[in-house]
Amino acid sequence: MQRVIAGIAICVVAVVSWAYAARADTTASAYTDGRGINERASVRRRAVGHVQRGIQQCTYVPLANPNGGVAYMPLSIGGGVLAYTLTPSAAQRDGTWYAKWCGIANFAGVFFVRRVSPRALAEEAQRYLALPLPTPRMSPAGDQIVNLPTWLWLAGNWQSRSSTVSVPGVSVTVRAVPEAVVWTMGDGGRITCDGPGTPYRTGLADTAQSPTCGYTYRHSSATQAGLRYQAAVTVRWHAAWAASGTVGGGTLGTIERTTTLGIRVGELQAINTSAG
Repeated sequence: MQRVIAGIAICVVAVVSWAYAARADTTASAYTDGRGINERASVRRRAVGHVQRGIQQCTYVPLANPNGGVAYMPLSIGGGVLAYTLTPSAAQRDGTWYAKWCGIANFAGVFFVRRVSPRALAEEAQRYLALPLPTPRMSPAGDQIVNLPTWLWLAGNWQSRSSTVSVPGVSVTVRAVPEAVVWTMGDGGRITCDGPGTPYRTGLADTAQSPTCGYTYRHSSATQAGLRYQAAVTVRWHAAWAASGTVGGGTLGTIERTTTLGIRVGELQAINTSAG
């Protein structure tokens, strides 16, 4: 089962908001199995002193030969057909007409779902692609020290993310893969790391571990606004899309997510305590 988001979502929301009273809270979801669209609406009706809950399930059945004027519609309970006269406009010829059935045999009208290009679905799927903001970590934690190497890494999972959008017969998936992290350190320095970096492990000797991403400040941040360097951490994702049910696919280029932070860098002063 696949989520339906693009063209049909507008129809589903419109139908649900029309079907129930104004004082009813409704939520709906829809999916397609390639043969039609299925909708599930949860209803919470407010009444004096109590709340009533209910669930309504509806099915959208594609109509046969709608542009011929008469559409032949299979009954939801099986057996026989029902004729329905349509007069689609020119703008509605590039798509599919559906009959809506709710419950056992409650006919709720016909609805048009326009056909969309795979590329349009890919752009829609990219809108719903949840790419997290980077969560930077450093050691030493907190203030950094001039000429002392700083370990750099990202918290969280370093893994690909995907999003899928479907309409009847066509499904498009966008997948983004993290490729690099760019640390802009605020003092003019910048480094690019191929991965998230290696976390510093407290309690393990420094000789037994080594950073895969690090930086060394050469000057303190005492002259900067707020006594801090304004730094930024950017993860570069490579995105691509692939279609199922039709021909299509390709690259969507690079997507970047950035987190900014202030880093205070101090100096350790040597004090001569010997008597002279």
